[in-house]
Amino acid sequence: MWGIELKNGRLFLIIAYLLLVISACSPQDDRVSDAKPDEAYQRWSYDVGSIFGDKPFKLPVYDPTIGPLEMVYNISESSFSFELYRSEAYGIRKELSGLHTVNDLYYSFSYMDPKRRLSDSEIASRFGLEVEPSPSLSKYERGDIQIYQLDGNDNGERQQSILNFLEEKKINSAQILIFDLENNTNLEFHFVREEHSEVISFSVQALNELARYLGDIDKE
Repeated sequence: MWGIELKNGRLFLIIAYLLLVISACSPQDDRVSDAKPDEAYQRWSYDVGSIFGDKPFKLPVYDPTIGPLEMVYNISESSFSFELYRSEAYGIRKELSGLHTVNDLYYSFSYMDPKRRLSDSEIASRFGLEVEPSPSLSKYERGDIQIYQLDGNDNGERQQSILNFLEEKKINSAQILIFDLENNTNLEFHFVREEHSEVISFSVQALNELARYLGDIDKE
């Protein structure tokens, strides 16, 4: 009797341990950090809001592992844009200060009014191609959403992940350019709204990072 109870107890512990290991090793879904922004970030984001006022700008979700960000921005009558660079301290400038590498660029956002879509020649040019339409460029299309990438880098699972994310956010019009780099993937999202366009660009190592950069994309 005692032997049976001990065996059952040991079996329960083994199963519990295996479940813990499996959950730890499982890939994360579209999760974002729920960490509370520190005081420096809160002051910085408040200053950003003061600059753009009621303009519909979008920042990536706060992530304490990224560290301080320096914003470089430009505002005109019908458009505005900004880039976020990893930096030693939070800052907001009209021109980039100090020395930065390509890897320091974390996120960029552009707003254009009136709305416009990229032409085939513009898309080819973004990939460094001259022929339009280019035989080296693959296009995946569903409704009014188009995904572009170089031939040979075609990835159906990646395309489906992007489409699923946009569908969840109820986005039905966009052009997405995918650039495969050595250590990560650069994504350039062109969103066509009712009266304006938004362009958001960033790099990821896995597509479960999309929510970090596009969490508020369903808000106009």
